[in-house]
Amino acid sequence: MNKLCLILTGLLWCHSVLAEPLWLKNDSRSHAFDVEIADTPEKSKLGLMFRKQLDADKGMLFLLPEKRHLYMWMKNTYIPLDMLFFDTDGKIVKIIANTTPLSLKILPSDNPVGGVLEVNAGTAKRLDITVGDYIVSDRLK
Repeated sequence: MNKLCLILTGLLWCHSVLAEPLWLKNDSRSHAFDVEIADTPEKSKLGLMFRKQLDADKGMLFLLPEKRHLYMWMKNTYIPLDMLFFDTDGKIVKIIANTTPLSLKILPSDNPVGGVLEVNAGTAKRLDITVGDYIVSDRLK
């Protein structure tokens, strides 16, 4: 178990980071990831901000309580990311690859989605993940 520690307004704040398994699947193969779940408003607001690295095959899964348009940005995020927006059944409907660290540019889902998976920039290309592939997680059942 990893620990995440941040200094917020002069106070040291630490919490254990629990990861859950998740798979990116297409017709020919699947690839396993360990992801943190942004399952509270606080975790969703913080996301991957202030982190200096994200290990390979790790990520953060943002789940929405109901399908809606989603708008992301890279404020205070130092790691370039691929953002994989998905429908409520896990089908990837949009990929924004190689986001710009610290950018305030709004990154929209374009259509209502069930959530977004953030992984290291270049992961979608490396694994040949495209729109129409699937995210499989117990959280999506």
